[in-house]
Amino acid sequence: MRAAPPGAAASAARRETPRQAGGMSNRQLRRELRRSGQVTRAGSRRPAPPQRGGRGGGPGSLLSLPFIAGVAVLVLALVGVLVWFSLSRGGDGGNTNDAVAELEKSTALIAELKAAGLVDGTSVGRSDAPLQLEAYEDFQCPFCLRFTAFQEGQLLEQYVKTGQLRITYRQFPVFSGRESVQAAQASLCAAEQNAFWEYHHKLFRVQAEAGQLERERINVGRFSDENLKRYAQELGLDTQRFNACFDSDKYLDQVQKDKAEGQSYGLSGTPSFILNGRPLVGGAPSSIEGWKTLFDQVLGNASPTPAPTETPAASPTAGDTPTATATP
Repeated sequence: MRAAPPGAAASAARRETPRQAGGMSNRQLRRELRRSGQVTRAGSRRPAPPQRGGRGGGPGSLLSLPFIAGVAVLVLALVGVLVWFSLSRGGDGGNTNDAVAELEKSTALIAELKAAGLVDGTSVGRSDAPLQLEAYEDFQCPFCLRFTAFQEGQLLEQYVKTGQLRITYRQFPVFSGRESVQAAQASLCAAEQNAFWEYHHKLFRVQAEAGQLERERINVGRFSDENLKRYAQELGLDTQRFNACFDSDKYLDQVQKDKAEGQSYGLSGTPSFILNGRPLVGGAPSSIEGWKTLFDQVLGNASPTPAPTETPAASPTAGDTPTATATP
């Protein structure tokens, strides 16, 4: 029998040494681990798959409490935006084209009321009407525009023409800057020619056509001195007389007086209203039905209280009494 070559026994011993318990080599062990999915070919351990319904992500995490809470917050925010938008439309509201059309109707109504002798300066309606409504407004205020376009005309038709209501416009500029005060003065200069209401509707129509209902913009030149004079010319007023009145700041004191009177009632935003000497806290009713309910209460000797849903004010505070800048 031939003897084994030198080193053969040691080599055989080395081949046997790596055997693991159970008789499995390292290569076989890795093959089994790969088959079971616990080790990659590079030898690194695979990340454990996320648990369903746990904190590791995956489809089950969509039902987790933080996810549900986040969805609830988004839904509530969307509802809030929709409610705000609904309120901001003022109940009887509409878009720019609707506003322009309604203002044209109101101007036609004023012509009828003027022919009947029911227009007197900044007031319209019988002086002895049982309902006396004072409207404090700013010509730049988008909510004043909405009231004038979508509610004022209905009040003229249903209550002023029937002798039940008299409306008096009061100047209440709440926006800082020049244009609110200048527009207020210009409207009073138009009143000298018995054209306050036509000029009043003209200014609000300018605002409507410029998109003030959809996008509020203040002191952007719509009521510059030049434009305010041009509007008077377009209405056929005596421009020489109007311009002389306007350039002199003749009615600045009256504007300040109106505002101070409103503030004495506790008014701070626009539009604000005084009905038979009592302020309507919160602004105008949001619809003609709201006004009807309010007027019925007053005519029935009930305490005048505003309707549950009211038009939001354009400004939370009126600020200090404005002053005009000298006309260049």
